[in-house]
Amino acid sequence: TGSVEATTTNLEKSVSGLPPASNVSVRVRALNERGASNPSPPVHCTTSDDLPGPPARTRAVPAGPSSVVVTWSPPTVRTGSILHYTLYTQSGGQGRQREVVAGGPGQPTWREVTALLPGVLI
Repeated sequence: TGSVEATTTNLEKSVSGLPPASNVSVRVRALNERGASNPSPPVHCTTSDDLPGPPARTRAVPAGPSSVVVTWSPPTVRTGSILHYTLYTQSGGQGRQREVVAGGPGQPTWREVTALLPGVLI
């Protein structure tokens, strides 16, 4: 997307402000009083993942008298790989229940929640 040029007299340079989970290509040139060298061959790496954003377009649609289908989309901004999603339900004063849903590429982003009682929060 963009390029960054940084000058240093050290043999290493930290470049900050790069987006998470992004492919980065780095080349280095040497410079002296006569000018600049050709660039080194590119070195490729990927920046580390960051915390994911919230799932997008979350919806709950009735699927029967005591069940709903919950759907969602991956976070809008990509900050790394999603390992899984956790779906929470809570009924009245009772503790909340959770269900882990796989989150890798090609995995469905929906789940049918069944055996719900009146007053359940999703």
